[in-house]
Amino acid sequence: MPYMTKEELAKTIYGRQCDVGISKSDCEIAEENGLVIVYGYSDDLMEIEGGICDEIDCYHGGTAYFNETELWVDMYTDDYRVYAEKEREKCKTIEAVWHDNGNPCWTYETDIPHAKFNLFEDDELYCVGIVFEMASLRNNSNRTPTTNFEKMTQSPETLRSYLRIYPWLQKYHSDVCWQYCAFVYGDNSVVSRECCTKGCEIGNIEWLKQKIIND
Repeated sequence: MPYMTKEELAKTIYGRQCDVGISKSDCEIAEENGLVIVYGYSDDLMEIEGGICDEIDCYHGGTAYFNETELWVDMYTDDYRVYAEKEREKCKTIEAVWHDNGNPCWTYETDIPHAKFNLFEDDELYCVGIVFEMASLRNNSNRTPTTNFEKMTQSPETLRSYLRIYPWLQKYHSDVCWQYCAFVYGDNSVVSRECCTKGCEIGNIEWLKQKIIND
């Protein structure tokens, strides 16, 4: 699958008819690149595709809550209400706004950094959807990196520059693997579904981390 930023994927989707919408290929590209696509369907659904695949009922508007890895759904009983409220407060939100007069019918409001795209119904603007990065859901995603390791893994573009500086890293870290590995964020674990690098395969994350910090 090609590497794409949120802006590039949004540009690919831009201008389609709403009955065509988001293709299977779009969803696969989004998932491979750690991106999430959000758009409206009918007058009561928020569709979520890519790195997170889900939908919520939002008749004439509503709010989706996201924790660091997925759509957060309040399924707690009254006995755990205080805990549920604390969990919800940690979430980032996307508000679906319905416009009765149309043109567009759906727009989205959020503090999550995103790129926009337009979907049309015939010649009328139907939905202004968004694409965002899974990494943006992390509560510390805006924290200023302090170590060489954090700086290197701040973005795929930064990682590529380090790969040019340190060719030996290419044995351990491929061009696409960054988006699946927890060590991109400084953790000492692997969350990869299709992690393809030798360093990740052998679980040698701490060694790689120390190597980068020391250099």
